[in-house]
Amino acid sequence: MILHFGNGQKGGVGKTFFIKMLIEYYLYKSWTYKLYDLDAGSLDVGKVYAPDIYAKKKKGDKTNDEYFLQFTDNKYNQDEVDEIFESALVQNVICNLPSNIKHLFNPWITDNGLIDLAKENNTKIINWFVSNGEHSSIDEFIKYVNKFKNCETFQHVFVKNYGLEENWDRIIQQHKNLREILQADSIICLDLPAFSPTRYKIILDHNLTFAAAKDSKELNIVARQAVKKLLDLSFERFDRAFIALNISQQEVTP
Repeated sequence: MILHFGNGQKGGVGKTFFIKMLIEYYLYKSWTYKLYDLDAGSLDVGKVYAPDIYAKKKKGDKTNDEYFLQFTDNKYNQDEVDEIFESALVQNVICNLPSNIKHLFNPWITDNGLIDLAKENNTKIINWFVSNGEHSSIDEFIKYVNKFKNCETFQHVFVKNYGLEENWDRIIQQHKNLREILQADSIICLDLPAFSPTRYKIILDHNLTFAAAKDSKELNIVARQAVKKLLDLSFERFDRAFIALNISQQEVTP
C-alpha cells in the first residue's frame, strides 16, 4: 500500500489544492484510500472529501475520533499518529499535513524507524513537497531530502505549483542547490497546473469537490470546462509521476 504525505512545511504554497488533486486522481482511478486531514485549523480537505467524518463532528462527539489525529509534543499523545502508519499497512492513505510540522514529523519517521518498517511491510511512503518557488520553500525541501535520502520505500516528489510561480525553469536555473539535488538524487517533479483563483473561490465557498464542480451550476459553462481541463491535465501528470515512482497497480489495490 501507499502512504502519501502532502507536505510543504510553510503555509500558502498550495498544499490544500494539491491534496485535493491527488484525491481526485484516486477517485478517477477508482482506488480506495483513507484520508487523514491533520490540518486541524481548517479541515478544508476533510470537510469536502470526507464530510461524514470531518464536517459533522460536534463538540463532545467521540465518533470517528481515530481520524482526528495530530502531531504533538505532548508526550502523552505523541503516539496517536501511529495509527496513520498502521492504516497504510492494509490500505492506501492520503495524509494532509499541517504547516510547520517538521520538528514533530521528522522525529516520528526517524525515531520509530518507519522507513525500515515500511520496507519490511511492502509499504511505500511518498513525501509530496509542494513549493511556491520562494527561497524559503526550496530550502525546506532541500533539508527534507538531506534528512531522508530517496530510497525505494521513502521517495520525495517536488511539486512545482504553477499557480503561484509561472517560471520554474528560471527558478531551478537560479537555485544551484535545488538543481543539483534534483539531479543527484533523481527526484521526481510534478507540475501542478495553475487554476483561476476566482473560480477556485467559488468551489471553496460551495464546498464542492472538483469532480462535482465540473458539472455544477454554481459555475458558468466556461468555468466548468476549465475544471474539466484542470482535472484532465492533473490526471495526466499524476499518471507520469506514478510511473516514475514505480508504483504498480497491485500496490494501490488492496
